[in-house]
Amino acid sequence: MLKKFDKRVNKERYSISKRDYIKDQNYLSILQDKYCFRLNNLGFKLERGEKGTKIKNLSLGQLKGITRHYERLANKSKKNIESEHLKIINMLKFSKKKAFSDSIILNGESYHILLKYLDLYTKEIQNQVIYQNFFNDLDDYIFNYKELEKEYNYSQKVIDNLEEDCEKLEQNNNNLIDFIKNILEMLKEFFRRILLSKNEVDKNKTVNILKECYEKELYNSYDLIDISKDTDKEIEVNDFIKEETLEKEYDYFD
Repeated sequence: MLKKFDKRVNKERYSISKRDYIKDQNYLSILQDKYCFRLNNLGFKLERGEKGTKIKNLSLGQLKGITRHYERLANKSKKNIESEHLKIINMLKFSKKKAFSDSIILNGESYHILLKYLDLYTKEIQNQVIYQNFFNDLDDYIFNYKELEKEYNYSQKVIDNLEEDCEKLEQNNNNLIDFIKNILEMLKEFFRRILLSKNEVDKNKTVNILKECYEKELYNSYDLIDISKDTDKEIEVNDFIKEETLEKEYDYFD
C-alpha cells in the first residue's frame, strides 16, 4: 500500500501499488490464468488465449466494428434478395402458362434471374447460420462483460472502503504513537527520580527497563543520557550505550 493523491476526493489516500504487486509480464500472465479459472468456476464463460501465440483478444471497439460489418453484410444481402424477388414476381406476371398443365414457360433471361435468386437465397441461409452463431457469442460476451462490470464496481467499492479503513487505522495508529510518546516523556522524570534515590533494587530494575526501552527504540541514547545524568548509574548506562552502538556499527559493516 502507498499514499497517492486521489482527484476524486481531492486528498491523499492509500492505494495498491501495481508495480510492487505485479513483478513482470510472466507473473501477470499467471494472475490472469488464476482470475479466468476462478471466474469460470463461478459460472462465467471467460476464454484465455493460447500461450506462445501472437493472437490477441479483440478490444471492445474492434468487436463493435466487426458487429457493424456483419450488420452491413446482412442488410446488403437482404436488399439483393428483395430486389431479385421483385424481379421474379414481375417476371411471373408476364410468363406464359403451358396449356392444360400447371407448367410455366420461362425465357432464358427469366431462368437466369430465378437461378440467381436461388443462389442468393442459399448463401443467405448459410450466412444466417454464421451470423446467428456470432450473435449468440456476442450475447454471451455482453452478458459476461456486464457481470464483470458489476463485479468490478463492487470490488472498487470494497477497495474504496478498505482505503478509508486504512486511513482511519493510520490515524488511530498515529494517535496511539503520540499517546505512547507522551507517556514515555512523562516516565523519564519518574525514572530519573528512582535513579537519584537510595533504593538499589529499584535503581537496578529501572536501568534494566531503560536498556529494554533502548533496544526497542522507545528511547534513544540522548534520552538515556538525560535520565541517568549525575546519578550513580550514569557510567553503567553510558557503557551500555557505547556497547550497543558498536554492535550496531559492526552489524552494519558485516
